[in-house]
Amino acid sequence: MDRKTAHMFEGARLAVEFLKRPEIQPFYTLEQIDRIVHLVLVHDKIEELQDLEEIALMEADTLGAIDIDRVKPTFDKENAEKYINNDLTLRRFPRFLTGTGIKFFNQLSPKFEAYFK
Repeated sequence: MDRKTAHMFEGARLAVEFLKRPEIQPFYTLEQIDRIVHLVLVHDKIEELQDLEEIALMEADTLGAIDIDRVKPTFDKENAEKYINNDLTLRRFPRFLTGTGIKFFNQLSPKFEAYFK
């Protein structure tokens, strides 16, 4: 199982664990819990994302990964270049739909790239 798949499955497991806690569960319907778990399970399957909620979560996940003011990157220079040139530029950003996501991507990605130069 590759890292992205493991990441999605572990995230979904943690979401279920959290959402089914007695103090949390009353705030969500079973349908909402199922939807949240689904979103976590698919958010890195970039080419398979279908609806706005799936894409918005992918956008948020992407933005969180490149916001160097909040999270120190864990990439080395070589892997950062691969991520920027392949995953970020060719796969993720072209799927962005929301104005907010596009705006933040345009603010954050130059800082993220500059970090590795």
